[in-house]
Amino acid sequence: MKLRYQVIVYLFLPLLLLATILASTNLYRDHKRMLEKDIALMEEELEKAALKLDSDNLEAVTVARTIAASQESGLFGERKESASFLQKVLENNPKYIGVSIAYEPNADGKDEASLTAWDKRPAWLGEDGRFLPYWYRDLDDGARIKVQQLVSMDTALYYQGVREAYFKNPELPYLITEPYTYNTGNLIIEQMSPIVIDGAFKGVCGVDRSLDYMQEYLEKLKDQTFASAEYILVSGGGHVVASTYDEDLRTISTDDLYVDNVGGKGQFVTNIFYDDGERKVPDEVKKERLLANEPDVTYRELFHGYSLRKVNTVPMEFDDPLSGQEAYIASAYIKTGGWRLIMTVSKDEITGPTRQAILYTAASGILGMLIMILLVLVFTNRFSIRIEKANSIAQAVAKGDLTGTVTVDSKDETGQLLLAIQSMVDSLNALLLQVKQSTIQLVSTATRITGTAKSQEATIQDFGTSTTEIAAAVNEISATSRELYNTMSGISDSSGETASMAESGRHQLTGMGQTMEGLSDATQSISAKLAVITEKAQNINKVVTTISKVSEQTNLLSLNAAIEAEKAGEYGLGFAVVAREIRRLANLTAQATVDIKSIVGDMQSAVSVGVMEMDRFSVGVRGGVAEIRDLGGQLEAIIDRVEHLSPRFDSVKEGMLSQTQGAQQISEAMTQLKDGAQRSGDSLKEFDKATKALHQAVNNLRSEVSRFKVSDRNATGVTRMPFPMGAKKASKKKKG
Repeated sequence: MKLRYQVIVYLFLPLLLLATILASTNLYRDHKRMLEKDIALMEEELEKAALKLDSDNLEAVTVARTIAASQESGLFGERKESASFLQKVLENNPKYIGVSIAYEPNADGKDEASLTAWDKRPAWLGEDGRFLPYWYRDLDDGARIKVQQLVSMDTALYYQGVREAYFKNPELPYLITEPYTYNTGNLIIEQMSPIVIDGAFKGVCGVDRSLDYMQEYLEKLKDQTFASAEYILVSGGGHVVASTYDEDLRTISTDDLYVDNVGGKGQFVTNIFYDDGERKVPDEVKKERLLANEPDVTYRELFHGYSLRKVNTVPMEFDDPLSGQEAYIASAYIKTGGWRLIMTVSKDEITGPTRQAILYTAASGILGMLIMILLVLVFTNRFSIRIEKANSIAQAVAKGDLTGTVTVDSKDETGQLLLAIQSMVDSLNALLLQVKQSTIQLVSTATRITGTAKSQEATIQDFGTSTTEIAAAVNEISATSRELYNTMSGISDSSGETASMAESGRHQLTGMGQTMEGLSDATQSISAKLAVITEKAQNINKVVTTISKVSEQTNLLSLNAAIEAEKAGEYGLGFAVVAREIRRLANLTAQATVDIKSIVGDMQSAVSVGVMEMDRFSVGVRGGVAEIRDLGGQLEAIIDRVEHLSPRFDSVKEGMLSQTQGAQQISEAMTQLKDGAQRSGDSLKEFDKATKALHQAVNNLRSEVSRFKVSDRNATGVTRMPFPMGAKKASKKKKG
């Protein structure tokens, strides 16, 4: 396998696989985190809306209970004052469209007397003298307030339903009716409260709210949250209070909410169960129409499941038959009234931003990988080409061809390799050219040596042997002495450096120990301060408890003030408003104290954990200080031993220096002696044999050199001959 493919297979592909795994893991985590964030946002928006609706319900119920309390506290039987009081309540509460009081027949014993008390019977007085005032806002002009007597007393949920519920549960504080259309034309829902005096049921009173108010609130929610969000507000009895799908669904039972699918999308249908939009058909006809239309029952079944639980439901995925797409649906339970707010959001809106981010990241990663692959291919290709060039030149040299040249176009390591190979080829080429020229000179020289060697044969035999042995021994002694001197010098220097480094390390360990002791003191100080914080938090809890008790007393005082204001009639109306505001502020104060107490509890838990962690950290720091002290003592002992060794190394080094100088002097003397032996060796008869061997060697050298193909580059100045060619010409002339 070529080098470029090995780089790709064994280096790049594993890195690419690892990068792909890491990128996929990060994309999955980001997708999951962003999806959880959007779903949590959906839950948060739904809970906020449910809290607002619950607050509105509770406020309306509180007004109804206040009217009942005014009757039970002395206003019962004061018909004119009670009617005037109702009118004032409606005028001062523009969010309500009606207020009412209904006595049991002759509950106050004044029905017959009331018929003759006025020249003209008031509109709020029944034909039998029964007290039935109903103040309401005009359907066309909300600022205009009218009055009439209540109707349908024996069948209406607002009266008969409250009456029956009271006798089943005498502790009943209030009842919120189902949404319906009253005879005034208003779509309303009523908050009713029983009037009980001395344990006897005397009648009912309450306030009416328009379904338009809830409808407008849901429409605002739709504009403020998700673009595809839809809301349905369902009463405790399973009727639609408000819906952003279609306001005509109001007052419809959720059992009648079927979806008619048309071309992948759908719409709510309810008119299949009614004739002329009013009269409900029999169950047999209803069943036939269901089979004929085959409507979708997804919403009907979901609402039925929600009605069985009095808790919030988390967002879940479902196939929305209305949009024909996947969506998320969740609901929030509204305690006051037992209502439920349902919210749906398109899955594309929840997951869309996450999907786009993932696609963008994936596209960027793929593009980056492609660019990386291209760069790796370009790099490996260029790298491989240079390696192939170097390989081809090396193979040519191995075969004896030294005529090749290399063109270098890079300054990296491969370019330097090619330059080195070219330099090597040039050097070998020059060397072989020089060898070829030198062999000619060697032949001439060997011939002259053969003639002169015979005259010195006897003189040099003994002397040559002795000088050679002595010179070899002296050279070995001199070399050994220099090596020992250099070694001792290095050991001496290393000893000094070791002592210096050990001393520096001991000082640093001492400083580190002081720092760790300071850190230990700091952790103890932090632990003390955390203990003070815990004590302060306990004091805050005591203050919060006191504030909570004060808010409860204030609430009771405001209720008593409201009762006294009702007794005062129209002179106490202003004081009643002040009392209601004081009560509202007391409720807010109580809620705030609960929040403060929760926050302080969390803070105490966090501080306790912090104190424990600081204690464990302090123990670790003290252990570190002890270990640093032990290490400092060990380093100090090492420093003392190193300091004792340094003088001994210096002494040995001085002795080795003297020995080296003596050996050098002997070497110089033997060199002079060897020169004398060299001059005498010209006459050795062994030179004759040497010249013969030299002839043989030259012949062998010529044979080996002839295998190489070289180029003469003298003309270019690449190589130079070390000897002048004139001597060669002179010898030829002499032979001639």
